[in-house]
This record gives sequence, C-alpha cells and structure tokens, in this order.
Amino acid sequence: MENKTIGQLLKEWDVGETTIAAFEANEISVPDLVLLTDDDLKDLVPLIGPRNKIKRELSKMKTNGNKVLELSKDQEDIFNEIVQEAQDNNSEIQSTQTVILNSETSVNEQRAEKQSTTSNVNDKPSQKKSKTSSSYSYDLNAVLEAAGGAGELILKSYKSQGALNDSNRSSLARIIINSETAGDFNKRVTTDRASFIATKIVETFPSELVSTWYRTEYRSDGKSKIVKGRLMRRFYSQRKAFKKLGVLTNKDSDTEEEENLDEDLTGDPDDETANSVNESYIWLTNGNISPWTRVLSAWKDTSKKRLKELQTPVALEESGEGLQGKRNHLKPKKVKTTYAKVTSYTEKFPQIVEPEGWSLLEIDFECLQKSSILKMDTAYEKLEKFVLHKLQKLDSDTLFDDFHLKPQSVRSAFIFLSLSQLFPVSTVATHQKKSWRPSRQEMRDSFLLQVNSYGDLKTQLEIRQKKLQQFNVTAQPLAVIIKETAKNNAVKYKCLVKFDNIEYSGLESPLKAVDLAFKSYHALHACYPAESEAMWFFLQKAIYQFTTKWDKHFDIVEILAREFQKFQI
Repeated sequence: MENKTIGQLLKEWDVGETTIAAFEANEISVPDLVLLTDDDLKDLVPLIGPRNKIKRELSKMKTNGNKVLELSKDQEDIFNEIVQEAQDNNSEIQSTQTVILNSETSVNEQRAEKQSTTSNVNDKPSQKKSKTSSSYSYDLNAVLEAAGGAGELILKSYKSQGALNDSNRSSLARIIINSETAGDFNKRVTTDRASFIATKIVETFPSELVSTWYRTEYRSDGKSKIVKGRLMRRFYSQRKAFKKLGVLTNKDSDTEEEENLDEDLTGDPDDETANSVNESYIWLTNGNISPWTRVLSAWKDTSKKRLKELQTPVALEESGEGLQGKRNHLKPKKVKTTYAKVTSYTEKFPQIVEPEGWSLLEIDFECLQKSSILKMDTAYEKLEKFVLHKLQKLDSDTLFDDFHLKPQSVRSAFIFLSLSQLFPVSTVATHQKKSWRPSRQEMRDSFLLQVNSYGDLKTQLEIRQKKLQQFNVTAQPLAVIIKETAKNNAVKYKCLVKFDNIEYSGLESPLKAVDLAFKSYHALHACYPAESEAMWFFLQKAIYQFTTKWDKHFDIVEILAREFQKFQI
C-alpha cells in the first residue's frame, strides 16, 4: 500500500478515470487522503456515487488498521512525508517571497538613507512600517508556478474559459493555504492576511469576487459576525484535521473572529414620547382594530418598539426545564435562542390580520428602509429588460418580439415567473439528517405561485405545507397570482399575498404582490422562502439596494447584482 500511487489506489477502488484525473491534477498523494475534508471530496468528486465509494474505502482502510490511516502507529513517518512534500512544493514560493522581501528591504533602506540626509526623523516607526509592508507582499503567479501541475492547470483553465470553476477554486484555496502554512501545522493564517490575499486573487482572476474568497457574515443572533469564504474555510478545515490527528502544539483558540454589534431601533426617546409610544402599544395589544386611522397612527408610533422586539432573540423553552433548563453553577449552560414566530406576532397584534393589514407592514418596512419603499416601482423597467436580456441568451427563439405590446400585468407575471431560470437550484439546509433539493418548479412557486383557481390554490398550499413539514422548514409569506382567461383570450390576474390564515387580496398587479411579499419578510423579521432564497436576496441587493446583519451570501446573487448594476437600458 505504501508504494502505491494515488492513481493505482483509486483504480483499485474503481472510481473512474475522471475522478483519478482530478486527484492527480491536484497532486494529491496517498498520505494526503487523511487530510481531505468533506468539502474537498465534494469539489474533487462531484458525483455522489464515486464519492461515496471513496468514503467507504477510506472507512475500510481505517477499520482494517491500514498503515496509511492508522496514524497512531505510524503517524510520525507519514507526517514527515507530508511536511517534506509541502516544503518541496513551497520552496520556490519561499524563495520568491525572500527575493520580494529583500527587494523591498533594499528599497526601504534607500528611502531611509535619503530621509536621513534631509531630516532627523526617528527610524523606529519606519522599521515598523517596513515590517508591516513586507508581511503583505504577495505574488500569486509565483505561488501557482511553484505548485507545479496543479497551479498550471488553474492558469490554463482560466485563460481558456475566462472563469474559474468550483474545482479550480478548491485547488486554488488548497495551494494558497499550503503555501501560507509551508508545512508548519501550527502556523496560522490571519483574517487580515486572508482578506488581503482575496484582493490579490481578484487582481489575477478578474472574474472572481472578493466575497467568494473572504467575507464576514452575522450569526443568527444578529450581534456577532463570523469569517467566511474559501480561504478561511480551507484553513479551518485543515486546522480541524490537524487537531483531530493530535499534531497541533499551539493551544491558541481556533474560534473564528467575532465582532459584537447591536443596532438599537428604539433610539433614546424623551419621557413624553416614551409614554405616548407605550400607550399606543398597549392600545394595539388590546386588540383594537378601529377606527383604522387610529390604528395607522398607533402603528407608526410603535414601529421602532415592535421591530426591536422582533429582532431580539428569545430563549427557547426546554421541556420540563423552563427557559434555560438545568444549570451547572460552575459552568453555566448556553441558552439556545430563536426569534418570535410570525403566528405569535399576529396573535399579539391582530390588526395585521385585517384586510388592510398589508398597509401596516409597509409602514414598518418604511421604518426599516425608508429609501427603498418605492424602489421596485422605479427599477422595474430596468429589471424587465435585464431579465429578458438574460433569457434571450438562454433561448434564441423569438418568443419576446411582441412582448412590449402585452399588458403590464402579463409582462410582470412573465418576468417574475421566469426569474428562477437565472438561478441554480440549491440544496436547502434542514435541521434533519436528510437534505432537501427542491425542484425548479418548487423554487419558482415559492417565489410567485401561479394557479388557475382558489380551489387549485388550496391544493397547492396543502402540498407545499406537507413538503415543508417533512423537512421541518417554516412556511413564509407567499406571493400568489390566480390566472383568469376571458372569452376573448384576454388574461387577467387576481393578485394576493398569503401566509398562515392571512390573505391580502385585491392587489393591483403581480408586481405589487411580489413587492408586498418582499416587504412582509422584513416587516415580520421572517426568512425568505428556503427554496427561492437566492432570488429574494437578488431583489434585495439589486432592486431595493440595502443590506442587513442577517444576510446570507450567494455567489450567483453577487454576480447577477453586479451585472444588473452595469446593465444599460
């Protein structure tokens, strides 16, 4: 086994020539198998069958006490081999970096000499600055050249295709992190360094996005943020593998960088204003729904207070243990938190259930994002032309020649129903072991559901609710259009937004239905529908143009939003 190449071993496992080629192109040796993470395997082996076959074989090797994986017996020899390989791969990189650093040192020395002849400036700050500057030197081309075939493959692939694919990105992340750690298990890659390298990646590969390689996102509590992106993901995966194998000697915490933030919606009101807000709040929670003018006034007065409550996590009850459960007085138990459910919120404020309740959600959305309240109306024309432009690239047929002659309601329905074609279908994260990969139809229906009758709507909602419950996913407000065709073949739509037992009907167009659904998610502090999450984030970024601390990152959203921004009508 020890004398076998990775190609020979994989051939025995019968995983196919494509998989073998992927491992060889990335210069993965047999000892490297112990360091591969699940993400690595997914990138190297996209097909589930061969990937599972490799996992089974690795499990067998470990169970059978194979020397390659029984690191407790032969750990030192194997890791010496890995370290030597990493050092060999990075010797040229280090040499290149040394040249760069020496060159910079020479330049800095010359500058220092020149400065010393004209002024008596203390040289200690200059030395510190030189050190900082040197630590951020980086030549990605040199790193790739030193990586041999794997680096050359990335450069050639980009040159021929004008873009990197997922396999290229995984290889690039592996090469970069290996060059940064240079065979030292305890060496760390700082977030500042990763952020800097991400900009260098985009300089070398202009079609890439910095956020793909390094970014920060807020945790679900909305207060602290975590570091994400391919570079730090690769680094932490590697650290996790090393830690599991017991080769780390550095005991520093491996927790990701956090930054506590808190956005106060309540402001600092004076006593008189606070009393007025509290009176209006109590009046609303008492269930008053008339006169409606008083409802609107009280709703505006209490917007900040109610929104703050919605955005504040609450402790999850644990059966039989109260809010926090049993607590060890020496080591307090961490309390799990969640946000208030929409159902409990509408029960507390029954005004939302009223037919005109949609206007209350618009009031709260305006409180959150005042400059975005009319963005859909003003940007729709550009959105329509942008989507048509993208669709025509996907389909060369002349289906859109008379599109401008159709009624606005028909055009907007078509645009929003077709928007899903611009997005890949993604697997939905669930709280269960089994995953859910929605169909493209399910993705489209969760964004804008088109039915032919109320009976059909009831059936579709029941089917959807059953599917969501199966995967423990919460149903969110849903934009709906009921298509009606007159005798003269003229098409009309009944447009509404529906969630729980609430229905806002009588909306003037599909455009208004989508717009109201979007505003509802933010006014109710609800998540976007899981199946079409990326589509809603695209609208948020490209049309409504705002960000929140709860946003998720999607590469396709960043790409399309950037294209939309540059698109000319």
